[in-house]
Amino acid sequence: MIDYDFQGFVNNKYIIKAKSDKFSILVEADSLEDAQAKAKEKLIELSKTAETQIQNTKPHRKPKRKIRYRFNI
Repeated sequence: MIDYDFQGFVNNKYIIKAKSDKFSILVEADSLEDAQAKAKEKLIELSKTAETQIQNTKPHRKPKRKIRYRFNI
């Protein structure tokens, strides 16, 4: 679910804050509908990239210790 909060009107552009469960972004556009559409696209894109980054990370493993032998001959 995405919540939209109107933040202001600056330089003939609307600024809204869009919040989803995980992310919060500020978007500016010429109209409120455009701003909501942009925010929705960006939040979907952010969630997809976050999922791929989570899938690409591997759990941390302790590296195996090399055992070296020295022989004095």
